[in-house]
Amino acid sequence: METFGKTPVERGGHSVTVAGSKLIVFGGEDRSRKLLNDVHVFDLQTMTLSAVEATQSPPALRYDHSAAVHSERYLLIFGGGSHSLFFNDLHVFDLQNGQDEENVTDLKSPFKDNKNRMTKR
Repeated sequence: METFGKTPVERGGHSVTVAGSKLIVFGGEDRSRKLLNDVHVFDLQTMTLSAVEATQSPPALRYDHSAAVHSERYLLIFGGGSHSLFFNDLHVFDLQNGQDEENVTDLKSPFKDNKNRMTKR
């Protein structure tokens, strides 16, 4: 099967979610255990991979998080960890505004108190 676009680095601990005819890949860690917080989209109709740039501050580098898509518009990223912390945060990507696959809109966390967002491993 032929695909187009730049293939993301090999990784584990990432998430893959389905939004319409697209697969959204977020975060994880590479073979050297370098943590990632990048976003890639694989369009199943065109078989094209593309990297997506966040327009605001992305979530912290992380792996083993949970992800879901709501209403085929919002990518929700929850929790996960780094090599020394567990996260208890929620980030929301608005996929509709970033539908051109060149950028993802504001990432927001509903937690007002940063003291409850992380715990040490």
